[in-house]
Amino acid sequence: MDYIKNSVKEITCEYQTRDPFKLAKEMNIDIILFPFTRVKGMLLNYLNSCTIAINSNLPEHKQRAILAHELGHLTLSPPGVGYFFISENTLMESKIEREANLFMLELLIGEKEPVEGETLEEFALRNGIPEDILYLLNCR
Repeated sequence: MDYIKNSVKEITCEYQTRDPFKLAKEMNIDIILFPFTRVKGMLLNYLNSCTIAINSNLPEHKQRAILAHELGHLTLSPPGVGYFFISENTLMESKIEREANLFMLELLIGEKEPVEGETLEEFALRNGIPEDILYLLNCR
């Protein structure tokens, strides 16, 4: 997973931030908030234009995590690759979704570690990490 850490390091060094909203702005990515019913977020990358749509019904910390996840897709996926994935209807996590989730973790927490006596759940909550990907903390 070094390539994911290196990708995050490159992007955060270039733009001097780990904040997904600031990164998107610096990268000229349009953000659209829309009240989807089942979709958490999606990346639309066409020609020289990039838009990330995020479910406006989600709390702010989850919107931030979804944006970080979508930035992972943009950064890690080969150009021209298209896909659509709704996690609620899938029993297995695909490789590209796992990579985007690891990118999200790396972007949002970097070198941070849990403080003494803090559980992984508390650590994740403090750093805006969705509970459903806590299992990936041990993969970093």
